[in-house]
Amino acid sequence: MIWDEVGEDEFEREKVLVDIEQECLDVYRRKVDNANISRARLHQDLADSEAEFTRLLLLLDERSLLGRVTF
Repeated sequence: MIWDEVGEDEFEREKVLVDIEQECLDVYRRKVDNANISRARLHQDLADSEAEFTRLLLLLDERSLLGRVTF
């Protein structure tokens, strides 16, 4: 009804709807990309922390703990 009140034709309506849909898809893709980047960073941080922990255990000569530690 609003479209009719404003006087927009069917072509303009479709164009606006397609533009809105594309903007939504772009926002969704950016959010997914950011989530994937964050997940990759977290995995890398975890791997770095595990390596540092193992290094510290070896420095402290705590080899007996190495087999028991699970991440």
